[in-house]
Amino acid sequence: FFDDNEDILIKSNYTVTAPGEAVIFSTFNTLAVADEDLTRIVDKGQIVNPDFRLHSSFIEPALQPTSAPKPTDPPAPTETEAPQPTDPPAPTETEAPEPTDPPAPTETEAPEPTDPPAPTETEAPEPTVAGKATVTVRGLDGETETQEFNVGDTFTVYTTLNTSNIDEGKIGSLDGRQYYTNTVLALADEYDPDEGDILDITAMFPITGNATVANGQWTTAREYVVEGKEEFKDKGAIYFNASKASIKNPFFFDDNEDILIKSNYTVTAPGEAVIFTTFNTLAVADEELTRIIDKGQVMLSDFRLHSSFIEPALQPTAAPQPTETQAPQPTETQAPQPTETPVSDNTIIFSNNKGLTTVNIYYWSDDDQPVEWPGVPMTYLDTNDYGEDRYYFEMPDGMTNYIINDGTQQTVDIPFTGATGVYMTDKDSEGHYMVDFYEITDDPTPDPTTPQPTTPNPTTPAPTTAPATNDVVFEPGEAATGSPAWFAWVYSGSAADQWIQGTTDSSGNVTFAGAGDFGGMVIVRMPTGSTSGAWSGYWNRTGDITIQSGKTLYFTGWNNDYFNTAWK
Repeated sequence: FFDDNEDILIKSNYTVTAPGEAVIFSTFNTLAVADEDLTRIVDKGQIVNPDFRLHSSFIEPALQPTSAPKPTDPPAPTETEAPQPTDPPAPTETEAPEPTDPPAPTETEAPEPTDPPAPTETEAPEPTVAGKATVTVRGLDGETETQEFNVGDTFTVYTTLNTSNIDEGKIGSLDGRQYYTNTVLALADEYDPDEGDILDITAMFPITGNATVANGQWTTAREYVVEGKEEFKDKGAIYFNASKASIKNPFFFDDNEDILIKSNYTVTAPGEAVIFTTFNTLAVADEELTRIIDKGQVMLSDFRLHSSFIEPALQPTAAPQPTETQAPQPTETQAPQPTETPVSDNTIIFSNNKGLTTVNIYYWSDDDQPVEWPGVPMTYLDTNDYGEDRYYFEMPDGMTNYIINDGTQQTVDIPFTGATGVYMTDKDSEGHYMVDFYEITDDPTPDPTTPQPTTPNPTTPAPTTAPATNDVVFEPGEAATGSPAWFAWVYSGSAADQWIQGTTDSSGNVTFAGAGDFGGMVIVRMPTGSTSGAWSGYWNRTGDITIQSGKTLYFTGWNNDYFNTAWK
């Protein structure tokens, strides 16, 4: 609130270090009103509102009227107070009889014990409030969790943002609400009874912290009280907003487990209740304050807001907590310098193309977890032609899965199917690196950035079904939602680059007949009923995929308009 023209924005102090002339001035990239549109007062350095003024001065603003003279004569009356010390001696004589008073109260206190039994009778009915409540939490990702609580129980809801893949998770402004069923639940977090401000703001908003303004006083949502909207009847709400619209100093939600709100509720009555969070505005910390959510509408398809009764875990669910023994491991892995690639049926060679600080491998099977997280160090092998350090490991017999990690960053769970080379690609919605594979040879990892053909002419006619000499099978998983038409653009083969239409079998797998005769492919998810592939009007697509003979491609997650895949 800058609601007085004397309000100070900046109080800065300077020291003169040399003689000469100097100037101090302030500029704005952005200054915006706290309304739904973040209306700009200053936009990209230009003043938009002509009434706006920013003033700098050496003189501290005076909040008193400038015409009021400062009193100069008040000390004079102090001389008339000199006789006052004559009064204290008088009370000292009257204090003598005071010891006679204590016995009197002891007689009057005797009947007091008769009072306590009365309240005990009125408290007896309270335990009759009993029963259970079914509480459902819902995020903007559409996922829900439901738990049952007894009346009187207090529980916590964790709401997280998965913005790590959106401008590195840099958030500049947010304005939202968390609603709850007020006939069954009450907010357990303390708030000021007069103003409604949440008292422990950093506990509820661990990342936005003291930059957050949050009000928990609306035990009946103001959308119902003020606006009369029936859908908000029987709903209480926490209203919150935070703004830190600075490119250099944003809020960082750069891990998909980062907590936006940690809220606590008490069950006050049996019944069914729901807790859900909405946003009016969620904006990236860039010059445009690019909206992730604008007026309640999600603008970016891969944004997720998730609510859960379970506190986010930063470690993979399949792995135990990290131990403290990993610190010396990196220095030990650098010593060996073998000149030949050690290859067996159990060899894994990893190219550290994302720069993990240490390289560990955690492995397990359904029946056995022989190592503790983060696993054991992989052995340094060499540096490939692209400057990437390579490491190798011999997988013990019987192990079926592994994760490569540095104790903090990690890959997705990788199924072990035999000797392979592996490198990391993009992060999935959980912030874990997806992977791709290559056949082990004397050459290092194929460069994932090797230039591929430029976007082909969308008017290229779709050919007839390619010869089924070497098919590629794709497991679409959740990408099959909506019954898309599947097409693959294949290139770098003995035949001309072309579109191949995928056929879906009874198990849901998609086969691209003859695609294995080519070196690379891009899979495009076209609208239902499409009869040809195209580079416009598609729903989603992959990046360039290097085809691997004898392996199955599978869906691993969404990445904006793209989706990610891996081989197994």
